[in-house]
Amino acid sequence: MGLYTPASARLELARLRPLLDELVTVRADTAELAASLAPGVTRPRSADCPSTRRAPPGSTSW
Repeated sequence: MGLYTPASARLELARLRPLLDELVTVRADTAELAASLAPGVTRPRSADCPSTRRAPPGSTSW
């Protein structure tokens, strides 16, 4: 792999950004799930949990 020019670095970052955003989301969801499954934690009903209500695919928000 060679060095990036500023222009090629911007293009590569633009290509990777959706994947990186999804990775951060999955990581946060995993951490939230692990914390909720820890011993002694009161678990809300899934319908009451905001992370179970996801935006439709392709949208950025509700």
